[in-house]
Amino acid sequence: KLNVSANSVTLSFLLLGIVSCFLLLNLSIVSLFILFLIQEFVQLLDCVDGQLARYYGTQSTNGKQLDIVVHKSISSAFMICLGLSLTLSSNNLLFLVFGALAAIAFVFDDHQHDAPVFKVASDSWMAPLSWIVDQIVTIFDEIRFFSFVLFLLASMQLFISAVNLIGLVFLAGSLIVFLTKVVLPILLLFKNTGVSKKTWEGWA
Repeated sequence: KLNVSANSVTLSFLLLGIVSCFLLLNLSIVSLFILFLIQEFVQLLDCVDGQLARYYGTQSTNGKQLDIVVHKSISSAFMICLGLSLTLSSNNLLFLVFGALAAIAFVFDDHQHDAPVFKVASDSWMAPLSWIVDQIVTIFDEIRFFSFVLFLLASMQLFISAVNLIGLVFLAGSLIVFLTKVVLPILLLFKNTGVSKKTWEGWA
């Protein structure tokens, strides 16, 4: 009824998604819960823009590409802000480095989240590991899920002060995301294109 275009909604949740990431600079329970609620609303808008495009018959390749770029931008901003927050609170630059690695991973993301990270036979000993990695990557892919996980970790931190729970989860998750979205695809690309390492055969 408001005659709002799909692209306008997409740009709206881009702005809201990125601005909300600054709530990560204060890793309190309240700010993280507010962040979770905002990210849920962002997800709602993400569904609305596609519905509007179909309703008005304005679906286009450019619109789909814009949606993908917006997702990558929000996810990358989220990881950078979280890494920066953890760096400022702990004076440890490692968090910012891992945040940058995770942000790079989202730039490399092919945006096909339905496919498993790596395919293994269901009866393989690696099947449980593959499933676990898929769940971790899914949590990091869906910022609203990750926001809720951060809220839970901050709540648990009230009772467990000896360990930085958010920091540990962030480092482990960022590394897994980088390995699965950047390193693994590159290795598979070399394998599938038949590129082989040349072995040194000694001096001529």
